Amino acid sequence: MSLHLVEIIAIVKREGIPTNILDLRDRAYSIPSLSWVNGAFAREQFKRRRKYVDEAWDCEDFTDEAACIARRLHADNPARKAKAGLAFGSVIYQPDQRGKDEMHAINWFVYGSVGQERIGWFEPQKSQSIKLSKNEILSIVDMRL
Repeated sequence: MSLHLVEIIAIVKREGIPTNILDLRDRAYSIPSLSWVNGAFAREQFKRRRKYVDEAWDCEDFTDEAACIARRLHADNPARKAKAGLAFGSVIYQPDQRGKDEMHAINWFVYGSVGQERIGWFEPQKSQSIKLSKNEILSIVDMRL
């Protein structure tokens, strides 16, 4: 399944996230399944991910690396039907458990069936999907696909 960028914008808006912080780089996006994100992708990302190094290889580096791995797996998939980007990118937000000025980068993705699309969150430092609180979602300052 693939979605036009206008549909991605509508999904983001439905979550209450301001669309002026959204950076979409393709016209259309293939939608990964939740089972692919938590299965094949998470295993591959875990195998390839580098060790954390404070201020040298930290959250935004993990996030960029994970997005690149996801896009590479998507591009290399011989069963891929749509000529579209992958709806798996990066986001910067303020976690509830951190100080007011401390931001964090993770990955976001769109998944679900037609008409039931949702946004998922992936913590690349743990190689797993996570949940964000409503406050965390509202604190997002940058979103990129």
